Parts: sequence; structure tokens; C-alpha cells
Amino acid sequence: MLESAEQGRQTVPVEIVLDAAGIVLCVDAGQDGQRLIADVAEGESLAGHVHPDDYDFFLWSAQWILNGRQREQTIQLRWARPGGRF
Repeated sequence: MLESAEQGRQTVPVEIVLDAAGIVLCVDAGQDGQRLIADVAEGESLAGHVHPDDYDFFLWSAQWILNGRQREQTIQLRWARPGGRF
């Protein structure tokens, strides 16, 4: 799954791969995206990172990808900053 987070007016790509249960398998980002994924850990859920109002859409998108062959999707979400602020 490819996630993006806005940094000012710039979009920073972040790639997060999830399993069928929504658990992080791997996470990757370029230098600009490292601050966004610093506290994302393999083996954990993204529930605390995605804004509560965006979480249902996030889950729907993840299920859509998991239920089809060769599906990819790019979505934009509000992502938690350090301290839990959005």
C-alpha cells in the first residue's frame, strides 16, 4: 500500500506493506519521509497513526486491495505527528 502525507504543500511518498489483518509487514520512505514513519514498527497496527475520521476509509481501501489480484492504490490520509497531533 502506498501512503502519502502532505508536508506543507509538498507530498511525501511513504510505502507501507500490510498483511490481511492490517499489521505492518514493512515500511519504507525516502529521506523526506523518514520523520513520518519514525514510530511505525513492523508487526504493529497503524490505528494510532491514521486520523480517526480517516480510519474507516483506510480500512476499506486496505480490504479492496487485499480482495483483488494485482491491485494497488494511492490514498491520502491525515497522519499523526509526534505527540498524537494531526
